[in-house]
Amino acid sequence: MKTVAKLLVEHKAKYFLRELENELSEFKASKKLLKEIDEAYQHHFLEMCFSGLQQRKQFSHRNADLMIEDWMNLTGLLQYLQKNYREDWVAIHDIIQLNLKEELMNVHYDIHN
Repeated sequence: MKTVAKLLVEHKAKYFLRELENELSEFKASKKLLKEIDEAYQHHFLEMCFSGLQQRKQFSHRNADLMIEDWMNLTGLLQYLQKNYREDWVAIHDIIQLNLKEELMNVHYDIHN
């Protein structure tokens, strides 16, 4: 059985980063922002923050939000957004969170079904 981190990394290039690139295109989000997100989306960080997903039979949006906030703080992505995208960091944060939450819900479904 694959781990949460492996599934997230597998879907990164196919879905997650493409969707983010499309949704962030309306902002002054540069390729550097996508690179920062990609670097934060490393197997090590994903494993540290989302591995508990495998043991949860039920998973809520609240659980996903808490895990994502931990991931953003651990990787320094939240601080990066606040520092470099002062006017748009909340909207960018919300786009990342919404897309990652969807990925987590899909991975949870894949693991438990």
